[in-house]
Amino acid sequence: MPKQKSQKPFSLPEENLCGTVVVSYLQQRGIDADIISHCIAKGLLYESRHYRNCVFVGRDAIGKARYSKTRDTYKEYTKSHHKNIMQHTWTKSKNMKRQKQLLMH
Repeated sequence: MPKQKSQKPFSLPEENLCGTVVVSYLQQRGIDADIISHCIAKGLLYESRHYRNCVFVGRDAIGKARYSKTRDTYKEYTKSHHKNIMQHTWTKSKNMKRQKQLLMH
């Protein structure tokens, strides 16, 4: 007779105090801010503490969390964040060169 694996009790990932990464990620994906806010307020969505992933929570008829699905935001967030930093650096550098040219003339 095969051994049965003991299942761990279901638990949700630990919640982060702030959900800015998740909100930013979902808005970049084209999801309206009102929908995001509604899902957060209803406890259907939050940001995980350690990895800052989106956690989508599935609840039963009485509102108890029964499952969750996480979505990795790290790659998308860091790609976007890096792009914004590079764009800001380039713009700042370009403006500084222009200011120097104006001062020289």
